[in-house]
Amino acid sequence: MKAVDIVPLSASSPGEHIDAWCRLDRLFWLEELPGLEPATKAETLHELEPGIASRPVALLAIDEGEVVGGYVSSEPLMEDTDTAQGWIVVDGGHRRRGVAAALLDAARETHVANGRKKLESSVRVGSAASAFTAQAGGTITQIELCNVLELERLPSELATPPSPPAGYHLRTWSGECPDDLVAAYAAAHAAMNDAPRGTAEREGKSYTAARVRDAEARERRVGITPLTTAAVTDDGEVAAYTDIVITGRPTSVIQEDTGVVRAHRGHGLGLAVKLANLHDVRAALPALRTVITWNAETNRHMLAVNERMGFRPHSRWEEVELVL
Repeated sequence: MKAVDIVPLSASSPGEHIDAWCRLDRLFWLEELPGLEPATKAETLHELEPGIASRPVALLAIDEGEVVGGYVSSEPLMEDTDTAQGWIVVDGGHRRRGVAAALLDAARETHVANGRKKLESSVRVGSAASAFTAQAGGTITQIELCNVLELERLPSELATPPSPPAGYHLRTWSGECPDDLVAAYAAAHAAMNDAPRGTAEREGKSYTAARVRDAEARERRVGITPLTTAAVTDDGEVAAYTDIVITGRPTSVIQEDTGVVRAHRGHGLGLAVKLANLHDVRAALPALRTVITWNAETNRHMLAVNERMGFRPHSRWEEVELVL
């Protein structure tokens, strides 16, 4: 096949280019995560939104005026500044013609020019993307599970959220974190630095109120609404939190981070905030049927919490690293 044209993609690209990437992103979900509702346009646009903690790098492959593939990535700006995280999608009718290789070559050139030394991605175990990544020299750093909760599987005894332990109370908000809690909520994000990372070397993330506000603004610009529940101590410390994002999928939401600060573990706070959060999301979205999340296969504690709620594995994914 003749060489495809590689062009940059951004939030300000022509509408037909944005629509083409949204189509490819939807294709990815339908093929790699069958049975789940695909990503909405809001989710796809969110990938192209810059922020203080990361910048997007995105490319499209065009053949005779037709968008046949795309690459979207994020370059961290506050930690792991030698790394990028991205993935490639190629239209089904244009595979095995060098499109993915052309996108990877162009991505490599851009990331190296930006001082990046490693490219991280996630590919489904046994997929064509897994084979392509291995051939390109990628190494597996850990296995991640896509877990799904069909709400009909939620145990009846968990339908009503339990009260938090003595010394804690629950706060829930939609969209922006309340001003009186934002600094404590930012500090609680350090709990996620304990999450399993496999063999990947990563720096711990440091959150501030400004970083939280920037992330909220990025979501607000594209129409994504997070619903957050936190367990708060009597002196105002956020001891645990969890986020579900409402993206416009008709009957599905995405469960994002659940973190419990190390000094407050062992009190059931993870389950308490997740159940309270789920209860409020169900009240806000009567049509809700499915919750989708990802967990490292070695994160036995969080997997045990999810299994108790009724989450079941949908698919296994390889987190991979490619030296640029």
